Amino acid sequence: MPMTRTGALLLILCGHAALAADIDGSPCRLVDPAELATMGFRINRVPATSVMDLHKGDVDAPVDTHSEVCTLLAGYSGDRLGLQVTVDTFAEKVSEAQLRAWTEVIMRGDQARFTESHIGNATCEVGEFELMHETSNELEGIQHFVSCEMLQIGGVRRVNIYFQVPEDKALLPTTERVKALLDKIAGQQI
Repeated sequence: MPMTRTGALLLILCGHAALAADIDGSPCRLVDPAELATMGFRINRVPATSVMDLHKGDVDAPVDTHSEVCTLLAGYSGDRLGLQVTVDTFAEKVSEAQLRAWTEVIMRGDQARFTESHIGNATCEVGEFELMHETSNELEGIQHFVSCEMLQIGGVRRVNIYFQVPEDKALLPTTERVKALLDKIAGQQI
């Protein structure tokens, strides 16, 4: 099961997220808009930060978890072209195996097709899924994604970056480019 989409899905599943346009102290400030523009993601809307706290066991969380997700949308309308930066802080050390098991529970029923690779200390995924209309359940298109994440600071922090594009997968940055951006973001503090 994919590990790298966990942060965004937790926010959807839990409904505990608080949205704010204020980017001070959020993962949004870790991203350089000029660098994103060179990757084909010119940010056209105000970034939004979602914050969520889970207690151990909430949505099967292995430990108490504080999550912050920055959503940056590159399209003038809709939300299919953009990226998310997620920083999870765990109350105690977690292992890759615990995170994988947690992700499998959260992603149960996920129909994404993806390939997983390891680049240095990061796990990356490239894939796609069918985007279905929420009320009619009719196919609206194909969503492509690339994502990389790493566990840091002895297993108490996870950083993830997730790019998504509709239809034209050639618009996605390479996993190597995403990993380089992840390294830059993960080296900063929020």
